[in-house]
Amino acid sequence: MSTRRKEQRFFRRITPDWETATEAFPELPDIEIVFDEAAGTEGRQFAYFDSETESIGFSPRVIREPAHRQRGLFRHELGHYVHHFYGRDHLQGQIPEKLAESDEVLADQIAGFIYGEPILYDDETVQSIRHGEPKRPDHLG
Repeated sequence: MSTRRKEQRFFRRITPDWETATEAFPELPDIEIVFDEAAGTEGRQFAYFDSETESIGFSPRVIREPAHRQRGLFRHELGHYVHHFYGRDHLQGQIPEKLAESDEVLADQIAGFIYGEPILYDDETVQSIRHGEPKRPDHLG
């Protein structure tokens, strides 16, 4: 399968997750998604949220990952975007439990609120929606 077709498949996989997020937070503006080597070339590094450009960058290698990882990574980074856009005070009024102090844990908490299920961390500590433990490993911050 060509790289272009894999990228199209990636966007088809995450589009329903975007739609669910905008149902939970209707004022959320569209976000730009880019493929960027700076997102990671090895290991568990696949994505980032850039608050200056309000974009999510994905390593081009994410297109070779299984759907459960792609969607877990997207949901986590989208949690950062929601936090950035709305701010902690607004979110505390929306999310019933006490918000996490760590921005990384908070991103997972926001995703859990939106999707009604936790972000999981698989055996390689990569975000997933199918495999792993529902608590961010402590060594990741």
